[in-house]
This record gives sequence, structure tokens and C-alpha cells, in this order.
Amino acid sequence: MMRLAFVTSFAATAMLLPGQVPTYTIRTVAGRTAPGDGGFAVNAVLGGPLGKVATDTAGDVYFTDSSSNGVFTTVHRVAPDGLLTTVAGGGSGTTPAEQALIGAYAVTVDNSNNLYFGGSFQGCTVQRVNLTTGAITALAGTGACNASGPDGPGASTALEQITGLALDNNGGLLISERYGYRVRRLDLTTLNLTTIVGTGKSGAGPDGLPPTQTALSYTEDVAIDSKGDIFVLDAGNCVLREIAAGTNVSHIVAGQLGKCGFAGEGVPPTSAQFDASTLALTVTPAGDVLYVGEGGGDPSSRVRKVDLGHNLITTYAGGGGFGDSGDGGPATQALVAWVDGLALTSNGGLLISEYAGGRVRLIDSSQNIHAFAGLANPPLGDGGPALAALMGPTLTGVDGKGGLVFSDGGRRRIRVFRTESFLPSRVAGTRVQRAMADRLPARVCSLCTGWRWTRQALSISLKVAAKSGWSAAISLRRPAQPSSTSRWAWRSTRRTAISISRNSAATAWSDWTPTPVN
Repeated sequence: MMRLAFVTSFAATAMLLPGQVPTYTIRTVAGRTAPGDGGFAVNAVLGGPLGKVATDTAGDVYFTDSSSNGVFTTVHRVAPDGLLTTVAGGGSGTTPAEQALIGAYAVTVDNSNNLYFGGSFQGCTVQRVNLTTGAITALAGTGACNASGPDGPGASTALEQITGLALDNNGGLLISERYGYRVRRLDLTTLNLTTIVGTGKSGAGPDGLPPTQTALSYTEDVAIDSKGDIFVLDAGNCVLREIAAGTNVSHIVAGQLGKCGFAGEGVPPTSAQFDASTLALTVTPAGDVLYVGEGGGDPSSRVRKVDLGHNLITTYAGGGGFGDSGDGGPATQALVAWVDGLALTSNGGLLISEYAGGRVRLIDSSQNIHAFAGLANPPLGDGGPALAALMGPTLTGVDGKGGLVFSDGGRRRIRVFRTESFLPSRVAGTRVQRAMADRLPARVCSLCTGWRWTRQALSISLKVAAKSGWSAAISLRRPAQPSSTSRWAWRSTRRTAISISRNSAATAWSDWTPTPVN
């Protein structure tokens, strides 16, 4: 967990002799290390938004965590005994993988104790970690996120936002690229990349075309069953596609092409509609059942079960809103917060990683949901001693009143640190969506990966780096007397803009003026 520190000079510049340099000391004034490695996963305070989740044959669970500041990431492992360790990322530790600064989002594991991860926002590369030795090796991607990288040698081919990884039975690693609009296969022997689904250009390919002639839109995940059938989550077109092994045809098996929304409970999968924020996919070994995570917000944050064998789609978890509740009870009565990753366990369970909830939960074979990794809504220390607070500061600035204001990227909020009292407090944002009076709308901060801000009088400007990979800036002006019943939300419009929409008729909030900032 990151901390705030003061740097103090103990040598006056005017007194320095030629060639001398000032001497500085660093003093921690806020923040502490959160409980995590070496303890039970359910008690850990995770750094921030979570990415994908995966399992191995030994019963270990792996997931990616956006560290404490929402910038660099880590890959955690939860052993069958429930203990949490970091296996890659973080910048410290005993192995090269632990000492590396990485940008992991998608993750998978093979049967030879190798972990593979791919970056979505920082360093769009595929890397392999030998879990026995801790060695880390780059396999594909140049480090730059670029959709124009041609097929060929992996090391010299740019990738664009890696959202899913899946291993086939022939020594290949399947890679879905959100804005690459395709799925590529990395041959793990030759390390050559080949496009197997998609054209590399955004489009809405109809049913029944060869896979490489089927245009995809935002490509959010890929999965493969034991027969070699490949399933692709074409979220931008709001459909699931299947390429059966031994065929050269892509078929839509769930959703309706270009009809995005939320509809269809207990109906054939191709009669249902998916939200455009559908982000996660996993499939049973037999390929007859898929699970899909819809994430964006109220009420679409849920897991849906696509039963191809019985031609039926149903809600499997969540669906009643956006939040973090219901542990110990039926999954369909729980609230989930932006499902970003899904993985099946060997005993019939389903793991879900929640981007905004900041934890991993387990749905057992009886369809009850339980805490698995990460503490729900951990106390962060607002109003208490700064040295006891949990934080992940990214950008800081003075507030003109003797304090520091900083964006807490890991916790998706803006906080103020009063140096005279050493007490941190929250200015804006929440861990999970909540309506807030006289503060910045909750979802502006709770669903962002980071923000830059300035504060002048009653104005707050944010540069929002949204999860979908684009960034834009807005300026919001607070009314003098905000309504306690008002609720605001932000939504993106396909990488081009941010719109702020009011969900309440209360006119007191009419003075909120969203203004694009170039």
C-alpha cells in the first residue's frame, strides 16, 4: 500500500559549496501497509479494481489486482488453504516476477506451473512466469498499445488492450484484444502470432462467415472447451460467437447482433440481449454451458448462465442492482459490482472477480455466494490518524488551507490530508456506487481507474481514464444547495465523450454543468 511522504531539505542552498548537493530525508506522514500477503485471502485489503481470475489443476486461484494506486498491477495466488501470496508484480519480493512492475489484466495458468498474463492499459504485452523459479519472460507485444500490429513474430508485434487469455490443446495461447477487434493465437514454441477470429477492423460480422472474415467490435474475452471449440465475447456487438473445432465457420450462440440492452430471462440465448458492458466469459470443459459477466452498472451487473444444451439463458448471480452484498445467501439475491472475470473450479464452483467491488467471490455448486478474497468495504481510516489510513495516492496538490488533497487511485476517491491534525478525510468518491449529497457524484469516481483534478472555489475538474481505455476530461460545478435525493451517473459513448445524466427530477442539481475540457 502506498503512502504520503514529506521530503525535507536539511541544507540551505545558499550555504552549499560548489559541487555539493542538498541532503534530504523522507518522512512518512500518511498511509500504512494493508493486510495481505501471508494472511488469509478473505481478510486481505486488496489494492483496487480487479481484472480477470483463473484456476489451476491443483486448486490454486490467480487474479489480477490494480495495486494500491490503480497504475501498476499485481497477480495474486490463493492456495487451497486460503492463504494469499503475490506471484508477480508489486516491485518488491524475492523473485524477478515479484520485483517487476507490470500491467496485468488477463491471466491464465497451464499444467506445467506457468502463469501467463496480458496487459490492458499499461504495457500491452503477454508475459510468462515460471511459478517454480519466479522467472519472468516476455512472449509477445512491444510494450506499446497499438491495434495495427501485423501478424508475425510476437516480440515485434504490437497488441491492443489484452482482455482475455486461453490455452488450447496444441501448444497455443489465444489472446483477445479489445481494440484490436480480433483473437490471435500465439504459438508457444515459435512465438509467432496469427489472427484466428476477426478482421482487425471494428464491424458487425453476420452469422455464418469464416472466422477471419467476421468483423468484431470490442472483443472482451475468449474461452475454449476440451474439444477445442472457441468462444468469443464480442461485447461491442453484444453477442457470443462460437467457432467449433474442425470447422471454419463462426456462429452466434447468444445475444442479438447489434441489439444491445438487457432483456431475456428464461428464453433461448439468441433471443436474449446483452449489455454492451459485458466483460467476462468462461465455459465448462464440455462446452455446453457458458457463464457471462455483465458489469456496467444498475441493474445489469450480474452473471448469466447460457445453457446451450437446453437452449436457455438465466441469471446466475446478481441482477438486483449494483453493489456488494449477500455473502452466505443465494447468488441471485446478492449484489455484485462490475463482474470483470469468471473461472470455474474443479468442484463445480464459479469464481467472480469484481472490478468495482475490489474482491473475488465464490458461487458454490448450490448457487450460494461467499467471500473468497478481499475484504468487503474495508475501513480506510477517514477521520482518524493519517498513519493508520489505507490509501493509494497518485496525484497530490495543496488546498490553500495547510493541507494536501490527493487522488486515491486504488480507492477511486479524492481525499484531503490535513497536516495540522494528521487526519485524512474523503472529498469525493466511494468504493462502490452510492448516492452522495453535496459531493462529487459517486459513480464518477467509483468506476474510474484514475483521475487528475483541480479545485477552485466550487469547481472540480476531472480527467477521467475510463476502464474502456479512452480518456476525456470534464468540469463540474457544485450548486450552493444540492438536493439530498439527487443521484448522478456517468456513461461513456464509445471512446468519444463522457456524458453526465441526471437520474432525479430535483431541480437543485441543475447547476451541475458538465463541460468538456480539451
